[in-house]
Amino acid sequence: MAETEEGIRTCYAKADEVGRYLFCAFQRRFDPTFRDIFNRVRAGEIGKVQVIKASSRDSPLGPISYLKVSGGVFKDALVHDFDLLTWIVGELPTEVFVNGSNSFAEVAEIGDLDTTAVNFKFPSGAIAVIDHCRFAAYGYDQRIEIFGRTGMLSADNEQPNRAVLTSYTGRHTAPMLQTFMSRFAEAYRVELEHFIDVVQGYSEMLVTGKMTLAVAKICEACAESHKTGKKVVIAWADEEIPEGYVKI
Repeated sequence: MAETEEGIRTCYAKADEVGRYLFCAFQRRFDPTFRDIFNRVRAGEIGKVQVIKASSRDSPLGPISYLKVSGGVFKDALVHDFDLLTWIVGELPTEVFVNGSNSFAEVAEIGDLDTTAVNFKFPSGAIAVIDHCRFAAYGYDQRIEIFGRTGMLSADNEQPNRAVLTSYTGRHTAPMLQTFMSRFAEAYRVELEHFIDVVQGYSEMLVTGKMTLAVAKICEACAESHKTGKKVVIAWADEEIPEGYVKI
């Protein structure tokens, strides 16, 4: 609906004007595993967060006809990782640095990236590293690790079943789920239920306009970092920081 911060504000303002709810459905927040990690990090189970690592590799490679109009890798794909990490730690990054390259000529030809490494530094001193690729030959690879002073929380890839065959050839399991539709099937169901609860007045919106705008601002900073090859410092005004996130 909108690719810029101004456009996003316009959408939310219009929704308010006509008395309707606008839900930016960042589905990873509603995934049971990621929700459990969020709850346990926020409860202090691993102490002060020091390092966050995420591997985010798509499957299959999106059609070039779509990638041309997707808004680019930061707004199309990595936006979900940015939302997930900032939501889990409850902070917004003040420094970002991006390295990007291409292994697919057809992606390079449209001016987009297919292989990217993103580094965040948060006000608390925590550091995040995200590696992303537009295509992983073995499936939809989504893993996360949160390392803290007193422990670590991690999530591995999901499989259609957990059966293990052990034989003289080794241990064999089902392959990981192959697409985002299958990986987040439960998350899509839960987020739809949440939206229905919001509309019926049973729940408050879990993804607010401030959260959406904050992630959009991070996307713009990442694009600038890749373009300039330099670290970008992000300044946050108090009114930009979402409810429940650490004030800087």
